[in-house]
Order: sequence, then structure tokens, then C-alpha cells
Amino acid sequence: MSSDIEQEYQQRLSIWNSLREEVVFTLNEAISARDLKIHQVESRVKSISSVIGKVASKNYQDPIEDMTDIVGVRVVVLFNTNLNDIDDIIYKYFDVISKDDKASNVDSALGYRSVHYVCIISSKNSGPRYDKILGIKFEIQVRTICMHAWAAVSHYLDYKGDWDVPKELKGSLRALSGLFHVADSQFEQFFSAREQYHDRIVNLESVTSKDEIDLESVSSYLEKKFPQRMGVDKVRISPFVQEILELGINSFRELDNTIDKGLPILLKIENKNGSKFAQLGAARISMALVSQQYRNIKYDGKTLDQVKETFSRRQDD
Repeated sequence: MSSDIEQEYQQRLSIWNSLREEVVFTLNEAISARDLKIHQVESRVKSISSVIGKVASKNYQDPIEDMTDIVGVRVVVLFNTNLNDIDDIIYKYFDVISKDDKASNVDSALGYRSVHYVCIISSKNSGPRYDKILGIKFEIQVRTICMHAWAAVSHYLDYKGDWDVPKELKGSLRALSGLFHVADSQFEQFFSAREQYHDRIVNLESVTSKDEIDLESVSSYLEKKFPQRMGVDKVRISPFVQEILELGINSFRELDNTIDKGLPILLKIENKNGSKFAQLGAARISMALVSQQYRNIKYDGKTLDQVKETFSRRQDD
């Protein structure tokens, strides 16, 4: 029996890999189109040893056909609300055969929480790209990063279910599971509070009236100060926040006044070059054009003439 399974496995392996690649591509494209920030999409085709091991423990009529998770994809999201986002994507782009919401299981000592979907490629797809992979079942698991961490830890405990856990350890294990559940909730609340904080800063006046220099407020300031310029990721803005504080600027009114002093010179440089700096670059360069102290911090003490020459040849900051 195992030799027959192995032979069929080898014959179908390239098709399963094509299916795995198609599912991952579709998910990544859909996630990107929605501008969702997630942790990762990971995938695998079960090894032959795993397939044979599962066949030995299950009563399959047709092992290869009946096994729904030979091709498996896992989407690890950041927050609980993202579970609904990925659910929408899965139902939109695949035909869902079944859904098992283990994320709602709060009674298990192991606390294994994720959502499992058994799917096939949507019947709306056709053509050579899909001919060989249509109708083949695959599994998608969706979990938060906290669920993922707990699953990784609990995997090494060698407990497959509550029945394996010694009675005197169940309370401690359930408490550990609860910590991950609380962390999930706290991350969600923090993210929601951060979004509300960002939304409260609705115009430039409300930003400049604040005295709190931080990543969120500086990001909002740049958006409002330079609405016609290209934005940048917050990870690139963080060093600028440090530079502002190191310069001794403690209010947005002071920051705004410094930038406004350098803006006319910046605009002349841009007109000469025929191009525009991004939001972050415009702020930095405006400050460098009027503050030697800032040039010492950011640009290794270059003189004003050196700064002008440098920025006359650059548009990518």
C-alpha cells in the first residue's frame, strides 16, 4: 500500500506545488490590493512520510483523494479583526467546501485557536493555467500572530488534545493559553487606540498646537504639511523623530517655523532640478538649509553650500 501511495505522490507532486504557488499568489495579491498588513503567508506540500503517517492513522477509502491538507497554506495576521478580512478574501477568490472555526474554542486547555478552510480553486477560473489544479482540495489556516506563537510553543509539549494533558497541569496550561488570548485582545485595543489617536489629528493647526513629538504626530504633521508630496513608511520617519528631539525641538510650532524658513530655498532647488522631494525629504532638507545644528546631526556637519550642492543632485530622500 505505501509503495502505491508513494508512486502516486511522486506523480502528483508537481501539480500540488503548482496549486500551492497559485493559492499563495492569489492570497498575496488580494491582501496587497486591500493594503492589509499581515505577518506572513506560509505554505507547504506534505512530505511523503507525513502522508503515509496520516494514512496509517485514518481510514481513508482513497488516501490521496480523501486527504484535504496535502497542500496547506497558513495566513498569520496581526489582529483578530484581520481574521474577517482574510475570510472575505477566501470566500471571494476560492470555492470553500468547509470551514472549521477553532478560533472560537476558548474551553480547551491547549487553547488551539485558528480558522481552517478546505477549498478548491474557484470554478470561475479556466484555461491552461488552471486545468491541472481545478478540483483539487487544499487547506488554508488563518490565525493571529499570538495564536501562531502559542501553537508553536504548545506543539513542543507533545499534547495532541486535552485528553493528553495531566489533570494537575491543565489549570496551568489553560492559564498560559489565556495569557496569549489576553495579549491578542490587548494588541487589538492598542491598535484601535492608535488609529483613533491618529484620526483626532485632522488638520495642520491641531497638530502644531500639540507639544507631543512622537511617531504618530510627526507622521500626521508631514501628511498635512506636504499633502501634494509622496509619503513614506513610518519606519523611515522614526529616525527623523529622534533627530527633531536631539535638535532640542519640543513643539510642533517650533518645528513648523524651522521648516517654513527653509522651504523657499528648497523650492528653488526643486524648480532648478524639475523634480520634488518626498514629504520626509522636504522636511529634512528645509531644516538643513537653515540650521547648522541640524546639519551636524543629520548630514555630518556639512556647510550650507555643501548641503545645497548635495541636494541639487538628489531627489530620493
